Order: sequence, then structure tokens, then C-alpha cells
Amino acid sequence: MTAGRMPAYQLQIMPLATHFCQDNFAEYWRCRIFAEFKGALTEQFVMQELTSMPDMDYIAYWTNDRSTAEVDFIIQRQGEIVPVEVKSGESLRSRSFTPFCQTYAPKLAVKTSMLPYQADTPVVNVPLYGLKAFFGR
Repeated sequence: MTAGRMPAYQLQIMPLATHFCQDNFAEYWRCRIFAEFKGALTEQFVMQELTSMPDMDYIAYWTNDRSTAEVDFIIQRQGEIVPVEVKSGESLRSRSFTPFCQTYAPKLAVKTSMLPYQADTPVVNVPLYGLKAFFGR
């Protein structure tokens, strides 16, 4: 091959599953990483939002004695305990959050997810983007 000439073909090695996230290797890995760590990334976002609020007295995590149930965040704010459950998708089902709320009966319980604001149940659903505004009220 002479200098300055590109070969007539280019060999591109890509995983077979790339068609799920366009025909782009980098996009494939971005999609795969997000799918794998979506819950952890969403919980990290919520933690950053909570720690940036000046009136949060205490932020913790709760698990039962047998470690079979957990609540993502337990916050203390203005003398009240508020459980916060984080959902990375649109499903609000939670095996641990409901029993926690039934056992300890907090005045306010929050689920945060991609769904819009909803306060017609004992548990308030706050969209992820509105968490800071909700607690800042």
C-alpha cells in the first residue's frame, strides 16, 4: 500500500448484540452499562440531591435483622423520619418499602421515580427531577 491511500475496505469488529443500541460500539457499551447499573446510578443521584439539601439532619439506610428487606434512604428532617425508596424505572413495586411503612407508620413516605408527582396514596411519588424542590418546600 502506498502512503496516503486508504484501503478499499475497513474491518470493523463489533459484538453481535450491537443492533440493540444502534450500530455503534461506544453506544452499545453505554447502553449496556446503563442497563447494568441503572438502579445504582439512580440511587447515587438521589444521594447527591439529599446531601446537597441543608436541612437534612441525618441520612441512613435501613435493613431488617435478617437482611431480607431494605429501604434505600431513611432521612431525618425537621425532627421527622422520612423513608425514601428509589425506583430507576416506572414500576413502583417494592417488597420492603410497604412493610416498613406499615410497621413504623411514618407521617411522610416518599418514592422517587420517573413517574409524575402523585400524592393520592399514603406514599407520595416524587419525580427524580423534582426531589430537591419537594423537600425544599
